[in-house]
Amino acid sequence: MAFRQEQVVGSSIKTRFTLRGDTPILLRLPQENFVDDGPGKPVGINEHIGRRPIAAFGNSDGDLQMLQWTTKAAAGRCLGLIVHHTDGEREYAYDRKSHVGHLDKALDAAPLNNWTVVSMKDDWKRIFAFT
Repeated sequence: MAFRQEQVVGSSIKTRFTLRGDTPILLRLPQENFVDDGPGKPVGINEHIGRRPIAAFGNSDGDLQMLQWTTKAAAGRCLGLIVHHTDGEREYAYDRKSHVGHLDKALDAAPLNNWTVVSMKDDWKRIFAFT
């Protein structure tokens, strides 16, 4: 499946229009527009897509606010899902006390918000196509 550029939301920096002589250019500034992590995720989704998603999938505490925004204020059916990286042999294992990829607050919020938690170790027979 290929994604179009307008379907991708990510961190961005500020840009402004200017003229260099008679040539119009867009100048990238050394300032963040928004960071696609934590509270920046729903801001970025709204800025680029302009509406609340009906499904959100995350794997770290950096996805907590996106999951909350998608599911807690939904007018209809919605889905929140957390991929819990529990298989250190076939991929990575991380959660509450790992050195990378913290998953603590979102893991605690999952049962309170009816989010599905999928364990890579327990729920997936295969993680990579070449394994």
